[in-house]
Amino acid sequence: MSKLPIFKSVEGHHHAVPFFLCRENCGDVGFEIAGGKIDHLLNQDVADVHSHNVDEYYLLISPNEGAAEIEVHIDGVVTRHTSPDVIHVPAGKPHKFVTRKVETGTFCFGIFVGEG
Repeated sequence: MSKLPIFKSVEGHHHAVPFFLCRENCGDVGFEIAGGKIDHLLNQDVADVHSHNVDEYYLLISPNEGAAEIEVHIDGVVTRHTSPDVIHVPAGKPHKFVTRKVETGTFCFGIFVGEG
């Protein structure tokens, strides 16, 4: 196993994205997992509106229920999700996330399903 995370460039993102399970360290298992702590990202755009050709599922987890909130833009529709929650971005849909509320120890992990 490789030292984790593995940082990869992802279209639309301003910085390399940390991956924990990906083709580079596990071969083609049919999905990848990326993300990490987000408590330092309050009110920051980490990506422009962009899309991927795979379904994406995001897990928003904080130490205390309701202590994190993400503003989610998907295909022009804006919603807010409070921890703990799962957010689905269908393949090909333009999207971006902005953290609007966060406490120390909050994580957001994306699971990318399919070949991308």
